[in-house]
This record gives sequence, C-alpha cells and structure tokens, in this order.
Amino acid sequence: VGNDAEGILLAGVGAGVGGEFKGLAVAGVGMGAHQITGVVLTGIGAGGEDVRGLVIAPAYFKIAPGGTLRGVSVSAFNDIRHGSQRGLTSGRLNIADELHGLQIGLINIARNKRSFSVLPLVNYHR
Repeated sequence: VGNDAEGILLAGVGAGVGGEFKGLAVAGVGMGAHQITGVVLTGIGAGGEDVRGLVIAPAYFKIAPGGTLRGVSVSAFNDIRHGSQRGLTSGRLNIADELHGLQIGLINIARNKRSFSVLPLVNYHR
C-alpha cells in the first residue's frame, strides 16, 4: 500500500504500508509500516517507526531510528536501539535506547539507565 491503510490486512508472505496502518495485520513472513496502530501478527518479523498496540513477531521486531513503541511486543529480538520503548517487550533479547516500561527476557538492555542497564530476566525503568 503506497499511503495509508485501515482495516484488516492479510498477506501470505509480506505486507508493507507506506504511511499509517490502523487495524489488524496478519502476514506469513513480515509486516512493516511507517506508523502502526492496532495488532500485528507475523510469522517472522515486523517493524515501523511509531507503533501503538500489540505486535507478535516470533523472530524480530524493530523500531526505526527516532521512533517509539507504545504497547506490547513479543519477539525473540526486540530491537529498539535507536528509539523509545513505552510499554512491554518480551523476548530473548530486548534492547531500548530509552526505556519507560518493562522488558522481560534472557538479556534486557536499557541504555538510559545509569545503573543496572543490562539485566537478565527483567528490566524496568520509568
């Protein structure tokens, strides 16, 4: 989709929205959009600049540089290295430049914390 999309998006392999996506997206491999508001379920990965809602991407979830996650992401690797996390991530590896919420996983990294920025199992910052 070149611009915005709203509703239910079903893709056997992958889906991409050039602007804002609002609704439910289900993709066999991956899904990406500039802005996402809603629920994204994929077989491998997902990403966007500003994401509000729930993302389930078993392998990889990424926020673009300067972007923000506001909601929940469940993925093996939650990559928010150049953005802000406001909510919950759950995965084996969770990295956020700016954490305002909770990380649950094997390795949790919050670069905006002065002490205990890398923790196993759980990391929290307000």
